[in-house]
Amino acid sequence: MAHAYIRVLGQMSIRVGNRPVPSFPTRSAAHLFAFLLLHRDRWTDRDVLSGTLWGERTESAARKALRSALWRIRRTLKENGVDPDAWFQMDAKRVRFIADTELVRVDAHEFEAAARRGAIESQTILPQKMVDALENALLLYGGDLLPSVFEEWAFLERERLHLRRIAMLDSLVNHYQAVEAWRTSLYHAQAIVRADPLREPAHRAIMRAYQELGDRPSAIRQHRRLRRILKEELAVEPMPETEGLYRWILGCGSTESRLPPSPPNTRLPQPELPHLSSQEHGRLPDR
Repeated sequence: MAHAYIRVLGQMSIRVGNRPVPSFPTRSAAHLFAFLLLHRDRWTDRDVLSGTLWGERTESAARKALRSALWRIRRTLKENGVDPDAWFQMDAKRVRFIADTELVRVDAHEFEAAARRGAIESQTILPQKMVDALENALLLYGGDLLPSVFEEWAFLERERLHLRRIAMLDSLVNHYQAVEAWRTSLYHAQAIVRADPLREPAHRAIMRAYQELGDRPSAIRQHRRLRRILKEELAVEPMPETEGLYRWILGCGSTESRLPPSPPNTRLPQPELPHLSSQEHGRLPDR
């Protein structure tokens, strides 16, 4: 059996060997495939599947839609050289995705596995092994999970993985600031702000990094950008920690200028992990 690689972080795609598998013929089939894939090795009752994916239909219509989607999935796989029975197991009541993890790799599963290896600890400066694991996990995150799927099951899983990524970035920003790797800290803090423009600590990290790299104008512009975003989106002013950092930046060069003490290192809660083209990641030298 040929090796396969399935992406669901970003738009879904399947490659078997060196060949891309065409998209499933219907959106329902694609969504069902993704649902079963994300619940790998776990039986799901057919009634749960039909209710989750076709809950707006009558019970008989939902069951018919499920049978049709399963048939379309199997036909698409078979037409592209994949034995459907090697990927799926089903009986009259249940279905599950069972493909061997060595033969069929899934980017979301590999992201979660790498995240576990880099499980975030409480200290600011992380062991290099943990840093490497977190960096490797971020490389696997090619985009938010199934961004074109708007059903609740996909939204909840997408948000969980999104928060997992933000927490990893936040931990790395704190680490790189602590070891004065300012360019790398800047790179990761900018990634946080692109994902969530309202995350104020990331804006502070960007301001601090720019200042430490000798680019005070960019640090000041970042502060102005933050003030504008907070005013337009939340009608609030920046936090005292942010204003203290800004005053320090403005006063740099003065013999009386001192960096305000850092606030307590607040981290995002870690989402529970169930049993269950990538973005560029190059960085500039730090010094």
